[in-house]
Amino acid sequence: KERLAALPLHPISVDQPFMQWGLDFIGVINPNSSQGHKWILTATDYFTKWTEAVALKEANESSILDFYEGIATRFGIPATIISDNALAFIGSKVTEWAVKNGIYLSTSSNYYPQGNGQAESTNKNLLRIIRRTLDENQRSWHTKLKSALWADRITPKRSTGNSPFKLVYGREAILPMSLELPTLELMKQLELLEFEPMEVRYAELMELQE
Repeated sequence: KERLAALPLHPISVDQPFMQWGLDFIGVINPNSSQGHKWILTATDYFTKWTEAVALKEANESSILDFYEGIATRFGIPATIISDNALAFIGSKVTEWAVKNGIYLSTSSNYYPQGNGQAESTNKNLLRIIRRTLDENQRSWHTKLKSALWADRITPKRSTGNSPFKLVYGREAILPMSLELPTLELMKQLELLEFEPMEVRYAELMELQE
């Protein structure tokens, strides 16, 4: 089943990118991928809403530590990492790494089973995109993860009014025509075209196709 993290006890406020990440597992996913993946590990930056994700065969501490190190070497050392109470998130190796790097590991309360709101939103978006793009081969879901991340990153979020891509890079993503229309068509199907500039651009591209 899909397990989502728990909500923090109070609203979380951050004012800098990549200082606070919310992490969670999606899984066990049925069917497993054709390569044996059973899980998706997701991480979302609370400020920009930028999401990272990886398909995993095992949801263990070693996989999480490798994922953490990848985030740290790309985006810098965060101040806080928020997760649920799963042992893999708070095991001795992960805790030792966090202490060494001055990172606070915040775990949600068992009394709030609905999960980390940021992680919950991320998981729902990624699963919705992956399911919509799957063909008859349901076990190919791991090959759709990069596309799902891309669609999520270039979609403006209600909470910020901007796409994660723009908040990270200072501009909107520039796509070749061969990719822009299919991307916008997918976003329209998923009801992600909530902002007027994107709706206008979609209409313009449709006119060019006629």
